[in-house]
Amino acid sequence: MTNDENGTSKFGGDLRNLQKAVSRRRQGQAIGQELRNQFESLVAEPLPDHLLDLLNELERREVGS
Repeated sequence: MTNDENGTSKFGGDLRNLQKAVSRRRQGQAIGQELRNQFESLVAEPLPDHLLDLLNELERREVGS
């Protein structure tokens, strides 16, 4: 490996950038997983009746158009 005039590796910066990118990716994955864990039960809940009625009405109007 070649060093610059300061004796540091020319590829050291590239390695540090790669390590930072991997770290950010892992952090993003961990955040995503935690959000999925937090909202999983919310997604499994049924829609309230008034929202189902609204969706049915909108679908009825769309089909009738």
